[in-house]
Amino acid sequence: MSLTRIAMKDLRDTSRSRMLGVVVVLYVLFTAGVAYIYTLIPEIGPGTGELSLELISFLGTPIGLFVPIIGLMLGFNAISGELESGSIKLLLSEPHKRSDVVFGKFVGRFVVMTIATLLGFIAALGIVLALYAELSPVVYVEYVLLTVLFGGVYVSLGIAVSSLTRSKTKATAGVVGLFVVLNWGWGLIGIGLHWIIEGTPFSMGAQPDWYQLFSQASPGGAFSRVSTAMLDLQGPAQQFAVTADDPWFLQWYVAVVVLFVWMIVPLAIGYLRFQSMDI
Repeated sequence: MSLTRIAMKDLRDTSRSRMLGVVVVLYVLFTAGVAYIYTLIPEIGPGTGELSLELISFLGTPIGLFVPIIGLMLGFNAISGELESGSIKLLLSEPHKRSDVVFGKFVGRFVVMTIATLLGFIAALGIVLALYAELSPVVYVEYVLLTVLFGGVYVSLGIAVSSLTRSKTKATAGVVGLFVVLNWGWGLIGIGLHWIIEGTPFSMGAQPDWYQLFSQASPGGAFSRVSTAMLDLQGPAQQFAVTADDPWFLQWYVAVVVLFVWMIVPLAIGYLRFQSMDI
C-alpha cells in the first residue's frame, strides 16, 4: 500500500535527524528531572508510599514546551523539504497518490512523535517508581494518550505549514510564528479581550464562560482543560476547575473534540493545498 510505504520511509528518514534527536533527549532529561524534583517535595515525598496525581501537573511543564516543538519540527519540512530539493517529483513519479504522500508523512511522523512522548513518560515513571510503592496506572495511561493526541496536533500543524510553502526557510518561519501565537499569543489575546469586555485584564475569581471557552479553543488550552478534569483539582485551584453545572461547551469531552479538530483540519488543509499545487 502506497500510504504504508511512504509512512515507513518517512519514519526511517525522520528518525535520523540529529537536531530532532537532541530535542528529544532534552525532553526526556527535562521530564525525568521534573519527576525527580517532584519526589523531593516533603509533603508528597517517598515516605508517603503513593504516587500523587500532582505528578501530572508537574509533567505539564515539559510537555507544554517540548511536545509542540517536537511536533512542529517533525512536520515543518514534510512537504516543503521535498519541494525545495525536487525529490517530490521522484516520489510522485511512482504510483503514489498525493493523498498517500500527505497522510503517509503524517502517520510516519506521528509514530516518531509517539515514541518521543513515550520515552519521556517512561523516564519519569522509572524515577518515580523507584521511590514510590504505588501508582495510579489508569490515570497515568490516560494522560499519556492525551499527550500523544496533543503531539499529533502539532505534527498536523507542521505539515499544514509545510504544504503552504516551497522552502524550508519559509516553513521554519511559519512554524516559529505558529508556536508563538498558539503558546503565548493566544493567552495575551484572551487577556486583551477580558480587559475590553470585563474592564480588567485579570480576575481572581471564576472566569466568565466566554473567556474559558476562548482559552479552551487553543490546543494548549484544550490539553489543560482535559488535564484539569483528570486531576479533579481540590483546594484553591478548584475555583478554576469545570464542574457538571457549567455549560456543556466547557466540559472536558468538548476539549477532546477541540484537539481532534486541531489535528484533522490542518491536515485536511495541507492535503487540499498539496492536491492543487502545480509541481
